[in-house]
Amino acid sequence: MDAEFLATTEVCQGMNSDELTKMLDLFTADRCSQDEMIHGEGEKAKDFFLLSRGEVHLRFQLPGRDSAESMNISSIGPGSLFGWSALVPPRRYTLAAWCASPVCRYLRADGHELERLFEREPHIGYVFMRNLSVIVGSRLRAMREELAKSQGFDVIHGW
Repeated sequence: MDAEFLATTEVCQGMNSDELTKMLDLFTADRCSQDEMIHGEGEKAKDFFLLSRGEVHLRFQLPGRDSAESMNISSIGPGSLFGWSALVPPRRYTLAAWCASPVCRYLRADGHELERLFEREPHIGYVFMRNLSVIVGSRLRAMREELAKSQGFDVIHGW
């Protein structure tokens, strides 16, 4: 992966090429196969991820039950991020991440290393966290809309 890929990601929008290169130095490429869990809900959140190929399902896990697609909260594609919990206390993943395509390729970076970069390079940290806030807010709005649709359906049908 290169700085050109980072420039296409939603969280790195607004960074210049020098800043993207500094970000790229912290990431390592990784991959997994379909139906592999990348990280589990409630696990210690160490890594932040940028998906470069494939589709990842973000889902909740119910105790004592196998994970299933019916538990998906959202699906993300190339250029999207997941694992943002590695950057905010209490540093526990709030959802599980599952590879939903034959192969998922992604970049991963240690959350503490990213924070150290943000301390050394405040503009990078500002742009990154501003973009992250917009993304998380957008995902929360989408979840709220889905919940409202579901609740409305239940009310209409008496469930």
